Amino acid sequence: MTLNDVERIQSRVSPDVKVYAHSDFVISMTPKGDAPEREGMSRIVRVIGATDDIFLAYGAKFREGVGFSSSDVASGNRCIVLGSKLAKRLFGDEPALGRKLVWQDGQNTSAQGEQGLSPAGPVYTVIGVMEPVRSSLISDMVENPTDDDPKSPDFSADGSAYAPITSAPGMDGPNPRISEIHAVSLSSKGAAQALDQIRQVAEADYQGRLQVTSIMDYIKEGLRELRSVATGILVLASAGLIIASINVLNLMLARVLRRTRAIGISAALGADRRDVFRESLAEALVLGICGGMLGLPLSFVLAGLMSRITQGLTVSIGLAGVCAGAASSIAASVLFGLYPARLAAGVVPADALRGD
Repeated sequence: MTLNDVERIQSRVSPDVKVYAHSDFVISMTPKGDAPEREGMSRIVRVIGATDDIFLAYGAKFREGVGFSSSDVASGNRCIVLGSKLAKRLFGDEPALGRKLVWQDGQNTSAQGEQGLSPAGPVYTVIGVMEPVRSSLISDMVENPTDDDPKSPDFSADGSAYAPITSAPGMDGPNPRISEIHAVSLSSKGAAQALDQIRQVAEADYQGRLQVTSIMDYIKEGLRELRSVATGILVLASAGLIIASINVLNLMLARVLRRTRAIGISAALGADRRDVFRESLAEALVLGICGGMLGLPLSFVLAGLMSRITQGLTVSIGLAGVCAGAASSIAASVLFGLYPARLAAGVVPADALRGD
């Protein structure tokens, strides 16, 4: 694919769809005039080589300066735009506009045989600093490093730099080859239509050379995986609840059978059926409360374990989950304690005292 393909696709889709070239570079950048060996000055940076429509796609606003233009892309102008977080990491509270950055991706070997960055490289001029990008899909999906770690690049939109794709080393020329073309619909209602248009262009003009994917595809795939995990958890939880309820029923029935004589004595001394029923049901209620109190801490432990197993998917238990768990344990105990309580209330004193 080349830049001409970007223009061709842009001409075939709706005006509210912005199409731009996209190439990722993870390189070391050093402010010009500062010694590269100084600790904290040279930083590993993610640079996105793109065409000028990337700023319209991001809905970018600028704290300082402007974004690069189509003429900068056509001429291969070595200018660069910084995300708000990257400008802070590189220059602190000082103005970034007009500062020079050295693109260091070459390697050299010292006399001692040690590999290191080349002390020189293409020099880029900062022409703009963006305001924070207000998009959870672009900037909030990546876990970013701390500002004090110069060796870890920040892959968010605010932590990246942006340069004309034709100015990147190895991408020289008016029509360089590129591996990715991104497209964003400025209208959320037209996103599905834009995706269909781009897929039609890909099928008609590129016959399999261009593979079209959407972030919605990844979201749907993630939702399907989440749904399967949630279904498995629901099945296991339901099975556990049923087993626990049957155990409550068996336990209360066993207690009634073992206490038949004691129930008969209580009835002979004046306790009516309502009192016996309430006493048996209260035992089931206390059993449910104790089970809920023991189960809730275990649930938090299991939630933390699942968060580690799923690697990035946070499993948490909120107030609603705590209330639902407590209510289900109490409800199950009371519900399955009704029959044993009714059985105890129906004990005939004469029969109970006659037996051993």
